[in-house]
Amino acid sequence: MIKKIAFIISLVVILLWAGALVLMRIGFFDNSEMRPSPDHVTDYISPTSRYAVKTLYDENKSPIDIVIVDAKSGVSVAGISQDAYTYEISEVSSTLKFTLRDNEGVETGVYEFDTKKGEWVK
Repeated sequence: MIKKIAFIISLVVILLWAGALVLMRIGFFDNSEMRPSPDHVTDYISPTSRYAVKTLYDENKSPIDIVIVDAKSGVSVAGISQDAYTYEISEVSSTLKFTLRDNEGVETGVYEFDTKKGEWVK
């Protein structure tokens, strides 16, 4: 009888410990506070880092300033100020790549931002 009670108590303790570990693991790896909320005004939100991109447009809807924002602090960390007609963002590994094009589709500039270091790649 005592062995049965000890077994049940140890089983309950083990299950509580395992549940606490699962909750801690979920809490430790949850980085949702590092990303902008869905209603944050941005043009691009990185799915793998804490950065977002906000673009300022002129009256012709051409990008005049592309700003990278640190979503955790809300502070802009870098920007591209160059005349372009359109631009494309691609993300490979920990690098945001910006390809700027003129009104004829010709590439006018390529910029890369390292999201791990938080700085432009030269």
